[in-house]
Amino acid sequence: FHDNKFVNGAFYGLRPASCAMITSAGLFVAYVTFINNNSNVLIIQWHALILAAVLLILTNFVKPAKKLHPVIWIFIAAVIGVIFKF
Repeated sequence: FHDNKFVNGAFYGLRPASCAMITSAGLFVAYVTFINNNSNVLIIQWHALILAAVLLILTNFVKPAKKLHPVIWIFIAAVIGVIFKF
């Protein structure tokens, strides 16, 4: 199917749609995580924003942290979530 022009055309058309769906899901998760929408009052959850900033710095700029396996980061995130009751 690699050389089929119809299959290639279908996948070419699906790329933007899949990118839009992933972006929409990511934005929704960020909204639910960082903003508390109880009783129609928007409250920014600063601890979640600070945690996201710390993780961004650790995973992008600290060399020993960049070498950690993704499963370890998932475990760390789970422990932090339990501790801070996210």
